[in-house]
Amino acid sequence: MGDNAYRKTLEAARSDLANLLAEQKRINEKIGKLAPVIQYLAQLCDEPVGGDLESMAVGPDLGLTDAIRFVLKAAAGRPVPPTEVRDLLAHSGFNLAKYANPLPPIHNTLKRLKESKEIEEIEGPTGKAYRWVSEYADLLAPMPLPETYLPPMPKLKKS
Repeated sequence: MGDNAYRKTLEAARSDLANLLAEQKRINEKIGKLAPVIQYLAQLCDEPVGGDLESMAVGPDLGLTDAIRFVLKAAAGRPVPPTEVRDLLAHSGFNLAKYANPLPPIHNTLKRLKESKEIEEIEGPTGKAYRWVSEYADLLAPMPLPETYLPPMPKLKKS
């Protein structure tokens, strides 16, 4: 297989991955909208949430870091400010009552997630907001070829 065939295969794979990630984003948006509705309705009906939703739902037993990951993933790429993270955690059933002021631990957790490159910080008109970064973002970026793969520069003829 020639170098061009490898490049075409690589670009096709990147394109497929980009399409799948876009589809995953749409699915995560739907999940993010349906999960709280199901949780709320299950409480009204006095029934357990049940199924896979129970394992992924934000609840009192989930740690703060995982709960923040969940709400940022559910936002599906939309930047979320820390105060909205707090509100989404409360709305989804996470027990914030154990914190006298929940914003400092939320800020600290967001800072750690940013340092580990799981999320990115966006400076907006109202301040900082955070967005989930796909685990596959690096794969979509074109890779520069090492210099050893670059063709030699043609020598210029002196006139």
